[in-house]
Amino acid sequence: MGCFEFYCEKQFTMKTTKIIFIGCLALGTLLVSCSGDDGEKGPPGESIKGDPGDPGADGLSCWDTNKDGIKDNSEDINQDGSWDALDCQGEQGPQGDQGIFEFYFTDFEGLPDSNPPSEFVQSDVDNADWLVTQLDLILNSNASLDYVTNSALINNYIADNQFTEISIAFTSSSTSLVEFDISPSTEDSYDYGLWLLNGEVVQGISGILEEPITIRFTAPAGDNVLTFRYEKDDSLDDGLDLIVIDNLMINNVSNVGKVNLNLPELPEGASYYTEKGAKTK
Repeated sequence: MGCFEFYCEKQFTMKTTKIIFIGCLALGTLLVSCSGDDGEKGPPGESIKGDPGDPGADGLSCWDTNKDGIKDNSEDINQDGSWDALDCQGEQGPQGDQGIFEFYFTDFEGLPDSNPPSEFVQSDVDNADWLVTQLDLILNSNASLDYVTNSALINNYIADNQFTEISIAFTSSSTSLVEFDISPSTEDSYDYGLWLLNGEVVQGISGILEEPITIRFTAPAGDNVLTFRYEKDDSLDDGLDLIVIDNLMINNVSNVGKVNLNLPELPEGASYYTEKGAKTK
């Protein structure tokens, strides 16, 4: 190759490179100049609500045992003239075991139709049931059943040589404290209100008190039955011929602390009944 040819080829190569470089620079400038600020956000598009679908078919009712949608007489299980969820109840299952509890209290307020709380069981071998009623707890020999705002548990009327009792069962994990208020209005030393634990007399009271007293005693751990009993001798009455129980509490003794388990002193006209059944002042 001559000198002229070499020079011309070199010049051509440099020129080509320069042209490519200038072209790339121009393209970059063009790209930069095309990237402007974002425009404002456009308004939201309109949404079109579709037509509602057809209602679904009714499901099967629980009482419809043959699934034909017809109210058959045999499907009205409780025969109340209505076909509803009450016809779907199964037979009542067996009663569960008594639960272990640490605390129970009732002041006998707010109970319908003079019924004691559902935990109480009326005896089926005595002469009368107990009831919850509102009456004045300040009793005296001339008192009558004055209906006031305080409710309490009382025995129903019994005749001479009769008795009435009601019980509540409880199960505790340890020793329990049993506490209640009692007001007797009975023939002193003859007609007694008694409290029993598991069928054994703990103590009793007779006579007429103008104010209730608070009784406290303990029950062992395990299953227990507390019973209130009113019994009459073979003659005579005095006062209202009843006892009044109120503010019953059964509590785990460890939650109570030190308490006085002695029987309160009684005024003249009232007597306790010992565990052996002897009547004492």
